[in-house]
Amino acid sequence: IQCHGPSVERGPRLMSLDCETVVVAGNTRCLARVTLVQVTWPDRPDSIPSPASAQHKLILDEFVRPPSAVLDYGISGVTPGDLQGATLTCSTAACRRVASCIAATDYLVGHGIHHDFNYLSLHHKRVIDTACLFRYARLRRSLSLGDIYTRLF
Repeated sequence: IQCHGPSVERGPRLMSLDCETVVVAGNTRCLARVTLVQVTWPDRPDSIPSPASAQHKLILDEFVRPPSAVLDYGISGVTPGDLQGATLTCSTAACRRVASCIAATDYLVGHGIHHDFNYLSLHHKRVIDTACLFRYARLRRSLSLGDIYTRLF
């Protein structure tokens, strides 16, 4: 599904996307939560924006009811109670909800965001993946989001 969100009359936005998954029958991972946050900085053309001055606006935070019983919640932060109140019943519905919030001109930021796109079956051209931005040649793996935060801040 392609993004078809709000009018592009305004400039592009910076949006952070994150998905959480759980393990269900057949040892299959499925989408359990999708979160979309818009990141802005106060208009200060005379300075370079810093992470500390960023403002965050929650655009979407939805739980997705799994197709079968959850075997493992892992480190997702999702609880059984969260999923009982889930309003979305499949990843396709979650994808449509996300796509309706994002314009083709917006930038999506995430850590290993290709995984989120896979779970949502979503395609977007303007992507910033922090897992790719912060690679070190000597490491055999990309840095975790926690590693990046510790090194930068």
